[in-house]
Amino acid sequence: MKNKLTNLSTVFSLLQGATIAGAAGGSLLAVFMLRFGVRAIAFDDFGLGRGVGFWLLAFSGFAAVFVLSACCLRALYAFYRLCGRVKRGSAFTRENETAMGLIARQCLISCGTLLAACGLIWLGDVLDPVALRGLYWFEMLFLAGCFLAVALVAWALCLLVRRAVPLQEDSDLTV
Repeated sequence: MKNKLTNLSTVFSLLQGATIAGAAGGSLLAVFMLRFGVRAIAFDDFGLGRGVGFWLLAFSGFAAVFVLSACCLRALYAFYRLCGRVKRGSAFTRENETAMGLIARQCLISCGTLLAACGLIWLGDVLDPVALRGLYWFEMLFLAGCFLAVALVAWALCLLVRRAVPLQEDSDLTV
């Protein structure tokens, strides 16, 4: 039993380390994307001009980066804390249920943000057609699908933990 607990602790410690690395990498990526966007606006690197489509593209890009960064950091923080609780041996708790629900909601908000950004980019294309903007559609829709998949898995785990909490509490009372 001791060896199994040590392995569980190791796995969740590694998950916490990966969470920290993911948060740091994502933060650096967000800063790079914002810097890239500011440079594109300031110097018109893509030759898009300053039409309505350009400003819709710029606004949707900045808004998406800010919302995605906030949602991802909040979800990663909840996951980090969840890993710490599971590492200590408390897997089926109300706190873990709440954390999984929070992760699911943050991923759904991220998915919606990306879909809204796609809509703004589409509107910008209609108002001011530029072929370059079409390249971003596939990446954004793929990311939105990934966020949706993670949200569904997190919500399913939230429901499973919700069902297991009363069983765990009953088990704790009988021991």
